[in-house]
Amino acid sequence: MPLRAGGAGPDRPKSRSRANWPTGARAGRAAVCARDADKLKCLIQAIEYREQGHQNIQLWIDSSLAALKTASAKRLADEALSTGSLEWMTRVLNGD
Repeated sequence: MPLRAGGAGPDRPKSRSRANWPTGARAGRAAVCARDADKLKCLIQAIEYREQGHQNIQLWIDSSLAALKTASAKRLADEALSTGSLEWMTRVLNGD
């Protein structure tokens, strides 16, 4: 059987169907959370670089912090900044 549009085969449903994408306020909240997750990743990377001795990282950290919108992302950022990157990661992975 030939593949359907979008690369879905006969045994697989179409993925990323636009009909299943969030719309309206839900899409807005999802986009804000996704952007916060990206900025948290950038922040954690900047913290790691700073700990490795790289200079001129503070602007990167400040801009990542300023871009965060959700309260949960801001709490995670505070936690990441208040502990070392390896300590923070170990605590998260261990469920502490």
